Amino acid sequence: LENLLTFYIARMEQFLTAPGSDPASTVLSEEDKISPKIKKIEEILTKHISGKIPGKILIWTQYVESAASIFRQLSPKFQKMAILYTASNSVPAMSSFKTNPEKLIMVGCEKSMNTGENLQVASRIIRLENVWNWGTLEQGESRINRPLLKDFRKKENGGKGIFYDWVFSD
Repeated sequence: LENLLTFYIARMEQFLTAPGSDPASTVLSEEDKISPKIKKIEEILTKHISGKIPGKILIWTQYVESAASIFRQLSPKFQKMAILYTASNSVPAMSSFKTNPEKLIMVGCEKSMNTGENLQVASRIIRLENVWNWGTLEQGESRINRPLLKDFRKKENGGKGIFYDWVFSD
């Protein structure tokens, strides 16, 4: 029973992030196929970018289809600045995110991005789905929160800090 309950909770969570990708989407209107989370994501992106907060932004999901759906739903303004990270494009996506000053946002599945990568060019992680394991949570956060002698995100160096956002919907 516990496994079945976990399955349905995960399915509901994925549905709230990517309703248009769910098998049940055939009964949804076009408007209902858009994640209720996208508006909040774009508010956070606007605040970060227009506020000239140093550092780039990671948008993490727990499911591959959720990441793809969120990337597709970003407005053209943000999509131009974004990279969709997938296992098949991991090397060029990571390279572009780290070195291209025009690519400020990377959307992807946290499980494939949170181990072994140094992502300290980012100062914000936006999580869209729950992390069920504290080790995974800490591993992901440590990708951007790394000790540096001159860290541009530290308040004492004129930065505004590191930001961890969780976007939930009811």
